[in-house]
Amino acid sequence: MSIEDRRGQLLDNKDNRWTTWLVQGRKAQVNFKGSVLYFPKFKILDREDVLRLYLFVQPSVICGNVYVSMSREQLEKLQTPNAINLIAEGNSTPHFDFSPFGFVGGFFAPFAQFQDEYFQDGLRLERAELEGINFSGAVLPSSFFNHSSLKGANFQSAMLRYSSFLAANLQGADFRSANLEQTDCARANLRGANLQNASLIQSVLRCAELQGANLQGANLLGAQLNDAQFESADLRGATIEYLDAHSANFKNADLRGASLEDANFTEASFEGADLRGASLLGILDYEANFTGAKYNSETKADIDLSERGAIYVD
Repeated sequence: MSIEDRRGQLLDNKDNRWTTWLVQGRKAQVNFKGSVLYFPKFKILDREDVLRLYLFVQPSVICGNVYVSMSREQLEKLQTPNAINLIAEGNSTPHFDFSPFGFVGGFFAPFAQFQDEYFQDGLRLERAELEGINFSGAVLPSSFFNHSSLKGANFQSAMLRYSSFLAANLQGADFRSANLEQTDCARANLRGANLQNASLIQSVLRCAELQGANLQGANLLGAQLNDAQFESADLRGATIEYLDAHSANFKNADLRGASLEDANFTEASFEGADLRGASLLGILDYEANFTGAKYNSETKADIDLSERGAIYVD
């Protein structure tokens, strides 16, 4: 078979046990059914290549992780879940790699599921449409989702340490029990997001919008909350210690049982907030507003909250 007829290439290097297949044209005839592929790496060029790849590989034996690279143009045209099914039917862990193509912007297939995936070097998906995508349980350290739309996305129990969600739309996203330590969420829209029991240690939430968000049991130790909006948010039992929350807005927030110790709340607003059972020991509260905030005998504070306009509730 000539190279022209073959329209594809299989390189099997047994020294590093790496197999690469490049689909080079619309009439590729290479068939890998029944083959043993070591650490296969597939480059998808268009929708037809996805279909061919699905047909050619099954039911091959795949040894090691699978890498599937796609271009932005290919993703925009993709209308079939076969790229996902291809991996789901194998006994290996897929790695989806978009970085070689500079995937910035564009539409991502709404059926895409990356549950429990492992991306060692992270993903770079900036200015992308990723609404409703499923990254639950995925390992995504040092990923970039800046300015992307992730409304309603599922990141439950995902590992997102060192990642960036700068100015991203995360409205209604699910981050329950996710690791968001040292992430940059500045100016992100997290309205109504579920961050229950999430770890946000040393994360950046400057100017972030968290109105109505659920942060019950979340850990924000050492985070940057300057000008962040927590109005009507649920922060019950949250750890909000040793951080800078200058000018942050906690109006009508539920902070029952939360620990706010040794934090900077200069010019912050706790107007109408529920502080019953909360600890405010050692806080910096210069010009902070406690008007109408509720507290009780279990509230711990170095300042007289009643003199600051708070209301004692038995």
